[in-house]
Amino acid sequence: MDSEASLREAIVDAARRMRDAGLVAGTSGNVSARAAHADQFWITPSGVDPSKLNTQALVKVGLDGAVLEGGLRPSIDTMNHAAIYRRRDDVASVDGLPASSEPRPGRQGC
Repeated sequence: MDSEASLREAIVDAARRMRDAGLVAGTSGNVSARAAHADQFWITPSGVDPSKLNTQALVKVGLDGAVLEGGLRPSIDTMNHAAIYRRRDDVASVDGLPASSEPRPGRQGC
């Protein structure tokens, strides 16, 4: 499996684990990730329940928020994720939980 496919699988897995842990309900919450130092990232789509999420549903987005790949609308928090990635080259993933006021960055290697 190539690294981009692995990255997409990890996003789907993280979204499902957030749901299974009770951190999100229905279509709330979002997850994104990127390869090291990449200028684009994959993010969960808007309005898709994690139980129905698959890698083909994810949306590839540039750091300017432009959709690069995918047929669904990206998460409403896409621009927040993009802003984190633009400012923090060390951030590899971001999750957005409804109970928090901002998406949380994850550092590479964590």
